[in-house]
Amino acid sequence: MLAAIQEEGAAAASQGLSILDCPYLRRNGLSSYTGAITRDWSLWVQSWEDGWKNEQRRQIERRVSELEGYARKQAERVRQLDDRLRELSEQKARLRIHGLQSEADFQHNADLDVQINAVSDMHFAAYNKLQHYGQRMYQAMEMAADLKRKILNISINNV
Repeated sequence: MLAAIQEEGAAAASQGLSILDCPYLRRNGLSSYTGAITRDWSLWVQSWEDGWKNEQRRQIERRVSELEGYARKQAERVRQLDDRLRELSEQKARLRIHGLQSEADFQHNADLDVQINAVSDMHFAAYNKLQHYGQRMYQAMEMAADLKRKILNISINNV
């Protein structure tokens, strides 16, 4: 029975309900109303809250993990663009060292400028996106810490 009550708490958390939405804390769920033994009622409340807390923790961990995956992919994209920028810059430097001697050299130099600008823009966008994922991960971790504080406050107030 306690496992089923934990599942109810987890389902409530999945639906976005508050820990205070525990049905055993409502008037018609109190032991004085239902006639349940206080010790049993207390176990029901604790089981429901445990299910709710575990689901909240799972949701936050899943979100942080998802954001970490996005951030890893974006960091790899930034590294690839760094490598491409370095390669294009080296080509341009070699061209300058040897001197622009023909029309093809001038055209190649212009093409390199266009490519460098395009890759720089992509690099800038990818880096900004990476920062965005970092900020979202920080926010998710702050939510987890805030949730722990709220749970502690509720637990302390219930004592």
